[in-house]
Amino acid sequence: MKKIQPLKGTRSLYPKEMRERNVITDACREVLIRAGYEEYEAPVLEPMSLYEAKSSAEIIERQSYVFTDRGGEKIVVRPELTPSFARMVANKERELPPLIRWFSFADCWRYERPQKGRTRNFLQLNVDFLGSDSVEADVETVDLALSLLKASGIDMNNVEMKVNDRKLFDDVCIKLNITSEQKGRFLTLLDERNKLAEDEFFTKLQAINISLALSDLDILNNLQPSQRLVDVIEGAKQLGWTQISYDANLMRGFSYYTGIVFEVIETSGSFKRAIFGGGRYDNLLEAMGGSSVSGIGFAVI
Repeated sequence: MKKIQPLKGTRSLYPKEMRERNVITDACREVLIRAGYEEYEAPVLEPMSLYEAKSSAEIIERQSYVFTDRGGEKIVVRPELTPSFARMVANKERELPPLIRWFSFADCWRYERPQKGRTRNFLQLNVDFLGSDSVEADVETVDLALSLLKASGIDMNNVEMKVNDRKLFDDVCIKLNITSEQKGRFLTLLDERNKLAEDEFFTKLQAINISLALSDLDILNNLQPSQRLVDVIEGAKQLGWTQISYDANLMRGFSYYTGIVFEVIETSGSFKRAIFGGGRYDNLLEAMGGSSVSGIGFAVI
Protein backbone atom coordinates (compact mmCIF):
# COMPACT_ATOMS: atom_id res chain seq x y z
CA MET A 1 0.00 0.00 0.00
CA LYS A 2 1.33 3.43 -0.96
CA LYS A 3 2.31 5.58 2.00
CA ILE A 4 0.27 8.76 2.41
CA GLN A 5 2.48 11.84 2.35
CA PRO A 6 1.78 15.06 4.29
CA LEU A 7 0.39 18.09 2.48
CA LYS A 8 3.04 20.16 0.72
CA GLY A 9 4.60 22.77 2.96
CA THR A 10 3.29 21.39 6.25
CA ARG A 11 5.32 20.24 9.25
CA SER A 12 5.45 16.87 10.98
CA LEU A 13 7.49 17.22 14.17
CA TYR A 14 8.72 13.97 15.67
CA PRO A 15 9.66 13.84 19.39
CA LYS A 16 13.29 14.78 18.68
CA GLU A 17 12.22 17.90 16.77
CA MET A 18 9.68 18.76 19.46
CA ARG A 19 12.36 18.54 22.16
CA GLU A 20 14.61 20.85 20.15
CA ARG A 21 11.79 23.33 19.56
CA ASN A 22 10.75 23.26 23.22
CA VAL A 23 14.26 24.27 24.30
CA ILE A 24 13.83 27.49 22.30
CA THR A 25 10.19 28.18 23.19
CA ASP A 26 10.84 27.53 26.88
CA ALA A 27 13.78 29.96 26.85
CA CYS A 28 11.65 32.62 25.13
CA ARG A 29 8.74 32.07 27.50
CA GLU A 30 11.03 32.55 30.50
CA VAL A 31 12.34 35.88 29.15
CA LEU A 32 8.84 37.13 28.36
CA ILE A 33 7.32 36.19 31.72
CA ARG A 34 10.26 37.77 33.55
CA ALA A 35 9.60 40.99 31.54
CA GLY A 36 5.96 41.03 32.70
CA TYR A 37 4.27 39.55 29.62
CA GLU A 38 1.30 37.16 29.90
CA GLU A 39 0.47 34.29 27.55
CA TYR A 40 -2.82 34.03 25.61
CA GLU A 41 -4.32 32.01 22.75
CA ALA A 42 -6.67 32.92 19.90
CA PRO A 43 -8.71 30.80 17.44
CA VAL A 44 -7.03 29.33 14.37
CA LEU A 45 -10.18 30.16 12.36
CA GLU A 46 -11.39 33.76 12.10
CA PRO A 47 -14.00 35.59 9.99
CA MET A 48 -12.44 36.95 6.82
CA SER A 49 -13.74 40.42 7.73
CA LEU A 50 -11.21 40.57 10.58
CA TYR A 51 -8.29 40.42 8.16
CA GLU A 52 -9.89 42.54 5.47
CA ALA A 53 -10.10 45.34 8.03
CA LYS A 54 -6.40 45.96 8.53
CA SER A 55 -4.10 43.23 7.23
CA SER A 56 -1.81 43.09 4.20
CA ALA A 57 -3.39 43.07 0.74
CA GLU A 58 -0.84 40.45 -0.37
CA ILE A 59 -1.66 38.14 2.54
CA ILE A 60 -5.39 38.44 1.95
CA GLU A 61 -5.35 38.01 -1.83
CA ARG A 62 -2.42 35.67 -2.43
CA GLN A 63 -1.45 33.88 0.78
CA SER A 64 -4.53 33.09 2.86
CA TYR A 65 -6.36 29.79 3.15
CA VAL A 66 -9.98 30.92 2.75
CA PHE A 67 -13.18 28.87 2.59
CA THR A 68 -16.92 29.28 3.01
CA ASP A 69 -18.34 27.21 5.85
CA ARG A 70 -21.68 25.38 5.87
CA GLY A 71 -23.40 28.46 7.26
CA GLY A 72 -22.21 30.55 4.33
CA GLU A 73 -19.66 32.58 6.30
CA LYS A 74 -16.28 33.33 4.73
CA ILE A 75 -13.55 31.94 7.00
CA VAL A 76 -9.78 32.40 6.99
CA VAL A 77 -7.21 30.09 8.58
CA ARG A 78 -5.13 32.66 10.44
CA PRO A 79 -2.10 33.85 8.46
CA GLU A 80 -0.94 36.06 11.37
CA LEU A 81 -2.11 36.86 14.90
CA THR A 82 -2.11 40.64 15.42
CA PRO A 83 -5.71 41.22 14.18
CA SER A 84 -6.94 38.45 16.52
CA PHE A 85 -5.06 40.06 19.40
CA ALA A 86 -6.68 43.43 18.64
CA ARG A 87 -10.14 41.83 18.41
CA MET A 88 -9.70 40.07 21.76
CA VAL A 89 -8.65 43.27 23.51
CA ALA A 90 -11.40 45.33 21.85
CA ASN A 91 -14.05 42.84 23.01
CA LYS A 92 -13.03 43.11 26.68
CA GLU A 93 -11.09 46.35 26.95
CA ARG A 94 -13.16 47.64 29.90
CA GLU A 95 -12.14 44.59 31.91
CA LEU A 96 -8.44 44.79 31.04
CA PRO A 97 -5.64 46.95 32.58
CA PRO A 98 -4.56 50.12 30.73
CA LEU A 99 -1.17 48.60 29.89
CA ILE A 100 -1.24 45.16 28.25
CA ARG A 101 1.83 43.01 27.67
CA TRP A 102 0.78 39.73 26.02
CA PHE A 103 2.48 36.99 24.01
CA SER A 104 1.41 33.85 22.20
CA PHE A 105 2.95 30.94 20.31
CA ALA A 106 0.47 30.68 17.42
CA ASP A 107 0.19 28.08 14.68
CA CYS A 108 -0.30 30.08 11.45
CA TRP A 109 -0.99 29.18 7.83
CA ARG A 110 -0.13 30.88 4.55
CA TYR A 111 -0.63 29.53 1.04
CA GLU A 112 2.72 30.44 -0.47
CA ARG A 113 5.53 28.62 -2.21
CA PRO A 114 7.44 26.54 0.36
CA GLN A 115 11.12 27.45 0.45
CA LYS A 116 14.15 27.15 2.69
CA GLY A 117 13.26 28.49 6.12
CA ARG A 118 9.57 29.02 5.25
CA THR A 119 6.72 26.51 5.17
CA ARG A 120 2.98 26.93 4.72
CA ASN A 121 2.23 26.25 8.36
CA PHE A 122 4.53 27.54 11.07
CA LEU A 123 4.71 28.32 14.77
CA GLN A 124 4.92 32.08 15.24
CA LEU A 125 5.81 33.87 18.46
CA ASN A 126 3.77 37.08 18.77
CA VAL A 127 4.57 39.77 21.34
CA ASP A 128 2.48 42.93 21.88
CA PHE A 129 2.63 45.92 24.21
CA LEU A 130 -0.60 47.94 24.22
CA GLY A 131 -1.42 51.22 25.95
CA SER A 132 1.71 53.36 25.58
CA ASP A 133 2.84 55.52 22.66
CA SER A 134 6.12 56.52 24.29
CA VAL A 135 9.64 56.21 22.93
CA GLU A 136 10.38 54.12 26.02
CA ALA A 137 7.79 51.56 24.88
CA ASP A 138 9.51 51.38 21.48
CA VAL A 139 12.89 50.86 23.13
CA GLU A 140 11.44 48.21 25.47
CA THR A 141 10.10 46.27 22.46
CA VAL A 142 13.39 46.48 20.57
CA ASP A 143 15.26 45.37 23.69
CA LEU A 144 12.89 42.44 24.21
CA ALA A 145 13.19 41.21 20.61
CA LEU A 146 16.97 41.18 20.78
CA SER A 147 16.94 39.65 24.27
CA LEU A 148 14.81 36.77 22.99
CA LEU A 149 17.33 36.04 20.26
CA LYS A 150 20.18 36.08 22.74
CA ALA A 151 18.28 33.73 25.08
CA SER A 152 17.66 31.38 22.13
CA GLY A 153 21.39 30.92 21.65
CA ILE A 154 21.78 33.03 18.50
CA ASP A 155 25.25 34.48 17.98
CA MET A 156 24.51 38.20 18.33
CA ASN A 157 27.56 39.02 16.20
CA ASN A 158 25.50 37.68 13.28
CA VAL A 159 22.41 39.80 13.99
CA GLU A 160 21.33 43.15 12.54
CA MET A 161 18.22 45.16 13.39
CA LYS A 162 16.95 47.58 10.74
CA VAL A 163 14.41 50.26 11.73
CA ASN A 164 12.30 52.80 9.87
CA ASP A 165 9.29 55.03 10.51
CA ARG A 166 6.12 54.40 8.50
CA LYS A 167 5.19 58.07 8.83
CA LEU A 168 8.05 58.68 6.40
CA PHE A 169 6.26 56.38 3.92
CA ASP A 170 3.17 58.58 4.20
CA ASP A 171 5.32 61.58 3.27
CA VAL A 172 6.65 59.68 0.24
CA CYS A 173 3.11 58.90 -0.95
CA ILE A 174 2.20 62.58 -0.78
CA LYS A 175 5.29 63.59 -2.76
CA LEU A 176 4.65 60.91 -5.42
CA ASN A 177 0.89 61.62 -5.64
CA ILE A 178 -0.01 58.10 -4.53
CA THR A 179 -3.73 57.99 -3.74
CA SER A 180 -5.19 56.44 -0.60
CA GLU A 181 -6.66 53.65 -2.79
CA GLN A 182 -3.20 52.86 -4.24
CA LYS A 183 -1.32 53.18 -0.96
CA GLY A 184 -1.77 49.63 0.35
CA ARG A 185 -0.67 47.91 -2.87
CA PHE A 186 2.20 50.36 -3.30
CA LEU A 187 3.35 49.50 0.21
CA THR A 188 3.20 45.76 -0.52
CA LEU A 189 5.32 46.23 -3.66
CA LEU A 190 7.90 48.34 -1.87
CA ASP A 191 8.13 45.69 0.84
CA GLU A 192 9.05 43.02 -1.73
CA ARG A 193 11.11 45.31 -3.99
CA ASN A 194 14.45 43.71 -3.04
CA LYS A 195 13.12 40.31 -4.13
CA LEU A 196 12.10 41.50 -7.62
CA ALA A 197 14.05 42.31 -10.76
CA GLU A 198 13.82 45.99 -11.63
CA ASP A 199 11.67 45.46 -14.74
CA GLU A 200 9.36 43.11 -12.80
CA PHE A 201 8.93 45.71 -10.05
CA PHE A 202 7.93 48.43 -12.52
CA THR A 203 5.63 46.04 -14.40
CA LYS A 204 3.81 45.38 -11.14
CA LEU A 205 3.62 49.11 -10.47
CA GLN A 206 1.93 49.64 -13.83
CA ALA A 207 -0.50 46.80 -13.04
CA ILE A 208 -1.82 48.84 -10.10
CA ASN A 209 -1.94 52.04 -12.20
CA ILE A 210 1.10 53.71 -10.66
CA SER A 211 3.49 55.34 -13.11
CA LEU A 212 6.85 56.18 -11.61
CA ALA A 213 10.36 56.63 -12.93
CA LEU A 214 13.39 55.07 -11.27
CA SER A 215 14.47 58.55 -10.19
CA ASP A 216 11.18 58.96 -8.29
CA LEU A 217 12.22 56.20 -5.93
CA ASP A 218 15.36 58.12 -5.00
CA ILE A 219 13.08 59.94 -2.59
CA LEU A 220 13.17 56.80 -0.45
CA ASN A 221 16.96 56.61 -0.45
CA ASN A 222 17.27 60.26 0.56
CA LEU A 223 14.86 60.12 3.49
CA GLN A 224 16.36 61.15 6.81
CA PRO A 225 15.33 59.35 10.02
CA SER A 226 12.70 61.00 12.16
CA GLN A 227 13.68 62.33 15.59
CA ARG A 228 11.68 59.49 17.11
CA LEU A 229 13.80 56.93 15.27
CA VAL A 230 16.98 58.67 16.37
CA ASP A 231 15.78 58.49 19.98
CA VAL A 232 14.86 54.79 19.69
CA ILE A 233 18.21 53.88 18.15
CA GLU A 234 20.07 55.82 20.84
CA GLY A 235 17.97 54.24 23.59
CA ALA A 236 18.72 50.74 22.28
CA LYS A 237 22.43 51.47 22.03
CA GLN A 238 22.47 52.68 25.63
CA LEU A 239 21.19 49.19 26.55
CA GLY A 240 24.16 47.68 24.70
CA TRP A 241 22.50 46.81 21.37
CA THR A 242 24.94 48.06 18.75
CA GLN A 243 23.23 45.97 16.02
CA ILE A 244 20.49 48.56 15.37
CA SER A 245 20.53 50.99 12.42
CA TYR A 246 18.23 53.07 10.21
CA ASP A 247 17.11 51.66 6.82
CA ALA A 248 15.01 53.99 4.63
CA ASN A 249 13.91 51.08 2.39
CA LEU A 250 12.44 48.95 5.17
CA MET A 251 8.63 49.05 4.87
CA ARG A 252 6.93 45.96 6.36
CA GLY A 253 3.91 45.04 4.27
CA PHE A 254 1.12 45.23 6.85
CA SER A 255 -1.10 48.25 6.37
CA TYR A 256 -1.85 48.71 10.08
CA TYR A 257 1.63 49.98 11.02
CA THR A 258 1.71 53.71 11.79
CA GLY A 259 5.11 54.42 13.37
CA ILE A 260 8.37 52.59 13.92
CA VAL A 261 8.82 49.35 11.96
CA PHE A 262 11.74 46.98 12.32
CA GLU A 263 13.24 43.67 11.20
CA VAL A 264 15.91 41.56 12.86
CA ILE A 265 18.15 39.80 10.34
CA GLU A 266 20.46 36.82 10.86
CA THR A 267 23.48 37.46 8.62
CA SER A 268 25.66 34.33 8.85
CA GLY A 269 26.17 32.14 5.80
CA SER A 270 24.75 32.63 2.32
CA PHE A 271 21.12 32.45 3.46
CA LYS A 272 20.32 35.75 5.14
CA ARG A 273 16.76 36.24 6.33
CA ALA A 274 14.64 38.24 8.72
CA ILE A 275 13.89 36.48 12.01
CA PHE A 276 11.72 39.02 13.82
CA GLY A 277 9.59 41.77 12.31
CA GLY A 278 7.21 44.25 13.84
CA GLY A 279 6.23 47.82 14.50
CA ARG A 280 3.86 50.35 16.05
CA TYR A 281 0.15 50.31 15.28
CA ASP A 282 -1.94 53.18 16.63
CA ASN A 283 -5.32 52.55 14.97
CA LEU A 284 -5.75 48.78 14.88
CA LEU A 285 -7.84 48.42 18.03
CA GLU A 286 -10.19 51.15 16.84
CA ALA A 287 -10.63 49.30 13.53
CA MET A 288 -11.89 46.32 15.56
CA GLY A 289 -14.56 48.41 17.31
CA GLY A 290 -12.48 49.36 20.35
CA SER A 291 -10.96 52.60 21.61
CA SER A 292 -8.09 54.47 20.00
CA VAL A 293 -5.17 52.86 21.83
CA SER A 294 -1.54 52.82 20.78
CA GLY A 295 0.33 49.53 20.50
CA ILE A 296 3.59 48.02 19.35
CA GLY A 297 4.53 44.41 18.72
CA PHE A 298 6.56 41.91 16.75
CA ALA A 299 6.53 38.32 15.57
CA VAL A 300 8.87 35.67 14.26
CA ILE A 301 8.70 35.83 10.44
